[in-house]
Amino acid sequence: MFSNIDALLDRVPAYSAFVTVDELYAKAAALAADNPGLARLEVMGKSTRGSEIPMLTIGSGEVSILVFACPHPNEPIGAMMTYFLMEELIADPSLRKGRTWHIMPCVDPDGTRLNEGWFRGPFNIRNYARDFYRPRSQDQVEWTFPVQHKTLNWTTPKPETQALMAAILASKPDVMYSLHNAGFGGAYYYISRPLPEQCYDELRRIPPARGIELSLGEPEMPWVEELSPAVYKSSSIVDSYEYYAKYAQGDPAQYIVAGAGSAEWAESQGEVFSLVTEVPYFMSAKISDQTPISVPRGQVIIAGLKRTREVYTMLQRVLGLTEGKLVAGDAPLFRDAVAMFTTAILKGLDSQERWATETPGMETPATVAQE
Repeated sequence: MFSNIDALLDRVPAYSAFVTVDELYAKAAALAADNPGLARLEVMGKSTRGSEIPMLTIGSGEVSILVFACPHPNEPIGAMMTYFLMEELIADPSLRKGRTWHIMPCVDPDGTRLNEGWFRGPFNIRNYARDFYRPRSQDQVEWTFPVQHKTLNWTTPKPETQALMAAILASKPDVMYSLHNAGFGGAYYYISRPLPEQCYDELRRIPPARGIELSLGEPEMPWVEELSPAVYKSSSIVDSYEYYAKYAQGDPAQYIVAGAGSAEWAESQGEVFSLVTEVPYFMSAKISDQTPISVPRGQVIIAGLKRTREVYTMLQRVLGLTEGKLVAGDAPLFRDAVAMFTTAILKGLDSQERWATETPGMETPATVAQE
């Protein structure tokens, strides 16, 4: 089942920089032009600022696979995968056997271009932060699919999301791979339905074999279901709604500022297996350390939430000083994004404190990874 994955990974070049949106699109166009009987390029839609969003289709097998990069534009590791994979699919017939591949090298060209200031390095946290842009949740491709659930009603997908919706409807994928990456910590996965245990073992084997720590601490969201260490059930907006219904006060919809995710919407259109891999830019060996510490898990979480509240309260004060002053060029986009995340994180802290207090198992000793 997994016989050729290591050989394929060995062929990935040692890239020294991230490629730009223009380079991704140029690669897709060149491969389509040079291989007319094997590959074709289609425009699935346009971005908010008018950039065409292409999809490269390679092969003609029965199994349809849709791969798309940069649904979060600050996560270009997946775009590098498409840059390699597009060419590899042309060169290696075994990868095409029985499969039709649909590759979208970048589904948010506008947001990704705003991150390109750090794509060439130097690759340190300061440089990453200086040119970092992550859109508001309501402006993200990944989280703006239509959904209606109880009091939550999201009906305004972005133009980029509409392009991805068109690609899903056109490709009718059996497998869908939304390419993401984490900022800090270790590697972990989201899958849309459970797999045999040997699949989890293989997923966990690959990152350490490539020098990447596994993320074995707390999940990034409290409502996420762990299927196996470092492997989680795909998160849905319905999951987050029901979490807020249980642990927060008032209408759960007030804590949600966007729509459904890509996997959630794709599954509403037909049977599809969805995968997300989160790979970090910056790692710590502690994130995989399962050594118990002398502090209960719940106490560790509460302490972390206290620090979060202190940091974001300070950030909120600083943002207040910038009100009406950041008006040139793209500055309002950056400020509005920081303001939205700051407000949303502070608003959700009470529910997380209640979750950490009431959830069974919080009295057990935390691990180094959880701490």
